[in-house]
Amino acid sequence: MEAWLVKWVSVSGEDAVVTVLSASLDEDTVRRRVEQLHTDLTASIAEKLEYARYPNPAPLPYPAISSRLTDGRVSIDCGPNPFLQARLVTDLRVETNEEDGSEVLHYVDGERMSSVTSSLSQGSVADDQ
Repeated sequence: MEAWLVKWVSVSGEDAVVTVLSASLDEDTVRRRVEQLHTDLTASIAEKLEYARYPNPAPLPYPAISSRLTDGRVSIDCGPNPFLQARLVTDLRVETNEEDGSEVLHYVDGERMSSVTSSLSQGSVADDQ
């Protein structure tokens, strides 16, 4: 399966899955959704009201930025450390541990196979290089 994988990414190397979006969405739509997700997950109610004020909303402190990786793929990043990152990944599949309910999400990001282990509240990443 191909999809946009949105994760919290930390410079310490720990990642956590936030959501998965359809591969049918274009880059600009994903960028806007990542920006909204970041606001939803990090801003106070007062800040959200300022960002939604019509017709003069306050500027977002961390607009999402689309960039091209060296292999031509798109990375959409939003925020400081940790930051939200969306990438179109392939071979996406999930395994569920029946004992504790944790899930392992396996995927290919470019040419690198990766997996993210998560529970309902947190996640950690392991690279299968």
